Amino acid sequence: MRTIERHRDFMKFSREDRIVEFLFVEKDPNYHRSLTCQIGGHTWPHTFKINSRFGEFEEVMTGFLDDVRRSGSQMPPTLTFIDPFGPAGFSMEILKRLASFDRMDVLINLNYNEFVQWILTDSSKHMTADRLYGGPRWRQAIGLTGRQRAIFLVDEYKDALREIGWRGTSFEMVNVQNQTAYHLIFGTHSGKGMEAMKRAMRAASPTGEFRYADRVGPDHRVIPGLDIASEYSEEIGEHLYRKYDGQEVSFNRLMTDEIDWHSWWLDSDLRKALTHLEYGEDQRITDVRNADGRTRRSKSYPDGCLIRFGKPLQRKLI
Repeated sequence: MRTIERHRDFMKFSREDRIVEFLFVEKDPNYHRSLTCQIGGHTWPHTFKINSRFGEFEEVMTGFLDDVRRSGSQMPPTLTFIDPFGPAGFSMEILKRLASFDRMDVLINLNYNEFVQWILTDSSKHMTADRLYGGPRWRQAIGLTGRQRAIFLVDEYKDALREIGWRGTSFEMVNVQNQTAYHLIFGTHSGKGMEAMKRAMRAASPTGEFRYADRVGPDHRVIPGLDIASEYSEEIGEHLYRKYDGQEVSFNRLMTDEIDWHSWWLDSDLRKALTHLEYGEDQRITDVRNADGRTRRSKSYPDGCLIRFGKPLQRKLI
């Protein structure tokens, strides 16, 4: 709430009387009292509509969604942050219901360590894990160990989300001992939402006890906020040349097919990769032209421009 209040566009939203609504859900009575005191101890802008509910997340959210369906009203653009105490405080079924709303994004704290410690090793709690994953797909992890187990559990959870309608990415949260603390899983229906989350995480720098880290490959960690743009642009360049050699492709198609829903790549990475392919020593773009015939500015890749991949023909020396 304080972050939104300090946002550079907040005064504009306030003048337009745009309402920002908050719904906090807390099941622990002491924490709920503390939450209520924190909210009540500050004078908030009149455009903030604040509610706190005492109860379980899934129970409160189910009632809320039922009310929305009965009233026939439309959900406003919503970010649902699910941060339970414990690894399985919500089910895949509730996420399936949330996925039915177009303007809904979710950010989920998947506590890998607690899952392994308290559920994986206790057969009496395996039904709880089935609810979390929407079925027994997680159970192969029982025979795995270490990072292989972590990768499997996170990837299976992301696949389960994808199957019920979410698209997105994940962030590994690593502590100062270089140990995985938990994973944040982001789900959205919007390409703009995906871009905003990627930009936010790429801009984050390591601070305090924890730092953001992402897994590009099974044994490859990169810290967003450091100089990773060159690494990504080189990766994109190699990928594009292998896939489109000899073809003419529009910039818009490259954005749609290769960038918009990729877990990490951004349009700036694509433009840098294209510049390197066109002007680098090993030139691998032979032509870039505007579809409307207008003159194209050097090293620019405007919307709609057409890009031909391939190496220029070498002239024979006489």
